[in-house]
Amino acid sequence: MQINAVTTPEELDAIKSLRYLVNQQELHKNFLLKNEDLTDAQSVILYAKRHETIVGSLRCTFKFDNPEIREYWGTKKPSFKSRVALVDRLVIHPTYRKTRVAYDLTTRIYKQALLEGCHIALIETEEHLIRMYEKIGFQVYREIRHDYGLRFQMFINPWDAAYLNSIKSPFFQEYTDYIKMVNGFAINNSVNVLA
Repeated sequence: MQINAVTTPEELDAIKSLRYLVNQQELHKNFLLKNEDLTDAQSVILYAKRHETIVGSLRCTFKFDNPEIREYWGTKKPSFKSRVALVDRLVIHPTYRKTRVAYDLTTRIYKQALLEGCHIALIETEEHLIRMYEKIGFQVYREIRHDYGLRFQMFINPWDAAYLNSIKSPFFQEYTDYIKMVNGFAINNSVNVLA
């Protein structure tokens, strides 16, 4: 299975078709159509591909903390300029629901959040998905009722290695690999400067 970022209009059209299949036809979530194109244009959209077929997708928008984010997500203003990863639109083709697709997509987005310097990642989900997200390190911090139903807002601090390790999150290894890469880069560059 390959995980890629959307780079062409054809890939985005295939993602939209998968979203329509899962969200509208299967789950009847018509409320998700609001502002899709604008948000897609501002986001990193990943997809999982198997045998030339897109079988899953995940979207993440990286933004600096702002009043709009704090109002919707119920977060407090940080004491420093902070980047936030807003993760949404996880869709998995029904045939691939009990595979590693969701794990592979969320792991890749976690890596991107580290690279983007995000201090927190936020996601809003239904109750039946809470356990999956908790296994990888997200924590529920509030319930919110929309016109379309009850949702749960969750967060993860991608830099909290102690917590990720304590729950045996798969993200802990990703964090460790990232720190090794950064330290290796810093050591290699300081050697080059001194030479």
